[in-house]
Formats: sequence, C-alpha cells, structure tokens
Amino acid sequence: MEVKLAEQSNAGGLIGEILEGAITNTRSLSELLRMVKVAAHRLSLPVIEDWVSKELDGYEDGSDVPEYRRVSGQVVAKHVMHGWHPIGGDPTIIAMLQERNLGGSVATLEAMFLEAKSSGSTGSFTMFMSPESVPKILGDKSFAYVAMGTRFPVAAISSVLDRVRGKILDWAIEMEKQGIVGQGMSFSTREKESAARATTNITFSGPVGTIAGNFGAGNSSGDISIAGSNIAEALELAMILQRESRELIKSGADDSLSEAIDNLTRELALASPDKGKIRGFVAHVKTALAGASGNLLASGATQVINHISTLI
Repeated sequence: MEVKLAEQSNAGGLIGEILEGAITNTRSLSELLRMVKVAAHRLSLPVIEDWVSKELDGYEDGSDVPEYRRVSGQVVAKHVMHGWHPIGGDPTIIAMLQERNLGGSVATLEAMFLEAKSSGSTGSFTMFMSPESVPKILGDKSFAYVAMGTRFPVAAISSVLDRVRGKILDWAIEMEKQGIVGQGMSFSTREKESAARATTNITFSGPVGTIAGNFGAGNSSGDISIAGSNIAEALELAMILQRESRELIKSGADDSLSEAIDNLTRELALASPDKGKIRGFVAHVKTALAGASGNLLASGATQVINHISTLI
C-alpha cells in the first residue's frame, strides 16, 4: 500500500509530468523546456535554467552553441541563370563552410521542421553566407550568383530536437533517482537540498565555437530557408538586392531604389507578409531600376526582381 501511495504522489509531481511528456511526445519541446525551467528555478539549479533559456531563446551570434547543434552539409550557390548547384574552391574554406552551428530557438527549429513537412520540400534547408563573404569565396565569378549557403538535410533539425528532448529525459530520470519528484509545481525543502547536492553526468553545454567565422551569416530565421518556400526564397533574393543597392544607384538607378528594396525586405521578413504590398514594392523596385546602365550588375538585378515577381 505504501508503494502505491508513493507512486500516486510521484505521478502528480512536476518531474513526473516532465518525464511523461519527454517519453510520450504528448507535449511540444518548447512546452517541456518551460516546465524544466520552472523546476530548475524552484530547485535553484542555475546551470539547468541557463541551458533551458538558451534553448528557448536561441544562442546569440552562434556563441556557446553545444556540440549537438553542429550540423554538416553541402556548400551551394545560386546562379542567376542556372539556379542552385554545389560549388568547389579552396578545400580548407569549403570544409569550414560545410560545418555550421544551428543556433536558432527550439520554437524556430520546430517551425522549420513543420514547414518542411507541409511545403512538400525536398527534405533540405539552407543556411546562407553573409553577403560580404560571397565575393571572398567565389572571386570574380561572384557577380553571376545571387546567393550562397550551406544546404543540410531536414533530418538535421529533427536530430537536434531529439537530442534536446533526450537531455530533458535523462535529467528528469536523474532527478527521480535522487528522490526529487515534486508535489504539483512545488518541491520540499529536502528535495531542494538533494538537488543542490546532486551531481549528474549529463552535459548540457560544451560550446564548439562559431563555425565559419566571418563567412557564416547568423542563425536568425531570415538566414535560414526551407527548400520550397517561395517567401523565404524571395526574401533571400531581396537581401541580395539590398546589398547591391548603392552600386546600382551609382549605375543610374533612381535614388529611391534603396528605400524600395528596404520596404520589400521588411515586408517579406514578416511572419505573415501582405502579398499586395509585396507586389507594390516589387513594382517600385522595377521602376527605380529602369535607369540603371546595362552592365552585368544591373542586368542581374533586373533578373532577380523579375524572379521575385514569379514567386509571389
């Protein structure tokens, strides 16, 4: 009878709820992390609380990204005429660019994974290089390319999410072993003291540093695109135009070009962009480009904005 009563008590505790959610996948990973954060806060476990905060908010500028968030892929570039294809180059640089840190928040990763499934994607996503790095990597050929990045299988996202869920499960099991189960959302004085003394072999951090140095863009949603998402591709192309706007104005484009491209980029970056506004901004960009001289840059920009029109 005593065993049954103990089991009933454990089942109603926060640690028990975390265990059940981690095992059965009945809760989203973001929800599970928030539950762990509450437990860690009430048990005075700052290391766990800090780890959870980073998983929920994302790792800023790729700093302190754990080993399990390092992913390996294929370096690709997008030609204005021939589309995406793998590229070669200095083996040292290419090898460095193949390894990237996936530092976005868990909610972002979950959304990316769901988008990949719902958009009928080919099972890949791209992390883009910073615009300034493209000429450094491609040299004289860079004028013919509108984007460059590293392409990864969508399974890499699933792997990261599974590793986080696994760490939550391991931690909750360890807490239960120590007799730390909670009652509702609260913990006893004894449990708090046990948590302070408890040591585990679970590694939550272990940074691997920023991969790709100055060549890598950040890990914000604007730098990551699921293959097959038209809005994401349009945003990617608009960012390329944004980078070249000053040179295009020097080539004869109207001074309003920069503002028009900025408006287009901001609208595309919204969670729910207004397609009517996007079409208006695209038309403005086309008008502003009309006076640019017929050099390669101006011709490429015209092709880019025309392609954006087909995506909306």
